[in-house]
Amino acid sequence: DYDICITHAIASVRKLSHPQTLQEEIITLAVGQEIAPEVLAKKLHKMGYTRVKYVEQPFTYALRGGVCDVYSIQMNQPLRIEFFDVEIESMRSFDIDSQRSDAVHETATLVFANDVILNETEISEIVAAIDSRLAPIKDEELRNNVELKRETLLMGEYDATLYPFLGLWEGYATIYDYVKDAQRVLS
Repeated sequence: DYDICITHAIASVRKLSHPQTLQEEIITLAVGQEIAPEVLAKKLHKMGYTRVKYVEQPFTYALRGGVCDVYSIQMNQPLRIEFFDVEIESMRSFDIDSQRSDAVHETATLVFANDVILNETEISEIVAAIDSRLAPIKDEELRNNVELKRETLLMGEYDATLYPFLGLWEGYATIYDYVKDAQRVLS
């Protein structure tokens, strides 16, 4: 709940996922919970996290065998999740430089790393709009570039390079959907 929202005019119309969509993507983990490491990695990827070899910054994760390191933005340090098969055996925060554990955690919350998370229906609608606009285009290079981006979108791999295609997204939210009762000031 906010009393005032000060933003730039362009930011005020930026397309975002609805608050409920983002809320539903938040992952809560607990020691003893069953989730396959690969399933967790797929969820993290959908939430906008980048897979890396070693976690050194927020919004990244690394998966090596039965260990998943993840760095969510609200954490002071990354989290090391150790699995025994598909069960979370332990969770510990760790120091990036020394790789030493600092604290044991019984639960952890991982928030989204991207403010645009598209569901299958939204992706299908955007792809259909792309297809209808692409059909009459004769320029092969342009067609190939758009088709590559279209395929990326179809695989559920949204990234910032696809933002121009959000012009075709009809079910989006804006910052005002997050601060409905606030006074609005554009700078």
